[in-house]
Amino acid sequence: MIGRVNVVFCFVTDMPRAVSFYRSLMETEPAFESSHWTEFLAGGLRVALHLSSPESTAKSGPTGWVPCFECDDLRLLRERVEAAGVRLEREFHDTPSAAILAFADPDGNPLQAIQLGVQAKDLA
Repeated sequence: MIGRVNVVFCFVTDMPRAVSFYRSLMETEPAFESSHWTEFLAGGLRVALHLSSPESTAKSGPTGWVPCFECDDLRLLRERVEAAGVRLEREFHDTPSAAILAFADPDGNPLQAIQLGVQAKDLA
């Protein structure tokens, strides 16, 4: 069901500032950089920065780091999460190459799962 960690990311409010900080901290250049998503490689792990929207930042503030696990059946995972009484943070949503499910653990810590090669419409 749950496989390896695909990426660990955090939301940032100022991408250039965050990229500069992590570039200096990690002493490396980003493996991928855009105005909304930037990735660094750290010991084989993708560590990313995700630009937050002003609305989401005002609503919930920074969330800290979010691990995103690869999953081979996002629909089944959603059923298990809901059966456990855990809240979904949002419905299935798309990235260019996958669908994502955002949820929280019983203490409210944010988690995500990604199913590569599908889109949210495939899971409806």
